[in-house]
Amino acid sequence: MDQQQALPNRPVVLTIAGLDPSGGAGIVADIKTISAFGCFPAAALTSVTYQNTTGVFGAEHQSAETLRSQVVPIITDLNVVAAESGMLPTAEIVAEVARLFGESNLPAPVVDPVMV
Repeated sequence: MDQQQALPNRPVVLTIAGLDPSGGAGIVADIKTISAFGCFPAAALTSVTYQNTTGVFGAEHQSAETLRSQVVPIITDLNVVAAESGMLPTAEIVAEVARLFGESNLPAPVVDPVMV
């Protein structure tokens, strides 16, 4: 069996956001929304939060290098037609997202600011 995946035949939307493991917000909610609009979701994780429907109890943030290592393979392989950013938890991550958009042909992102 060929290990390479077939390219999506739907518009690709990239979300760069944090993980809410309860599924009510963050990258899980973004993926559900992107799919509901008939698009193919691609995702890069900025932070893993510890939360549920009652509150946020902590988080572990990704490094700029880790974020770049997630995004570059996506944008070099897929034709991303829209992008969205959610939780950008540190100045380092904000700067890396700005660099990634500046260095690539990614469309201007929809910015959904999330306070940490």
